[in-house]
Amino acid sequence: PDDMDPADMPDDMEGDMDPVDMPDDMSNPGDVVDEVEPNNDPSTDTITAFTPGDTIRGTIAAYDGNNDIDVDFFRVTLSAGDVFQWTISNTGAGFASTGLGTAFQAEDGSFGLERYLSTNDTTLTRQVFIPEDGEYFIYFYDLAAASDTPANHGGATSTYEISTSIASLNPDALSVPGT
Repeated sequence: PDDMDPADMPDDMEGDMDPVDMPDDMSNPGDVVDEVEPNNDPSTDTITAFTPGDTIRGTIAAYDGNNDIDVDFFRVTLSAGDVFQWTISNTGAGFASTGLGTAFQAEDGSFGLERYLSTNDTTLTRQVFIPEDGEYFIYFYDLAAASDTPANHGGATSTYEISTSIASLNPDALSVPGT
């Protein structure tokens, strides 16, 4: 179900199911950032940076036959108190049988979460509260990587597009009876 709060309908993301109204901030749409290979390992590869508001696009490459699977890492600098939001959409047919995985973590590994876009989903929106200033990674992978047949992993049609933003918190004021 969509978040039907009229105050944020013009810029609300489809499928916003948060119990607190957290509209995305589309007042300053960003650039399109395409992945640049190699970007599988932040300890050895140069990871493409983006800023909230940018749209991230990429392709999960096909399994190379050497037990190497493609994982696409991106880097973002965030501030304590931010609510970082990303929405996976426009996934290619290559994910139809397996799904797309996404994970978010602090650069130092101290904080993270992982979520999956199932084969029945067309979009997936996630939000995470940022506990401290710093560099964070968001990455994407084909769920076939964990299967017994990694040869089904990735390929030319395993494409994705991710919109990013800093969500605005709009808490409702509570009234206390009798005051």
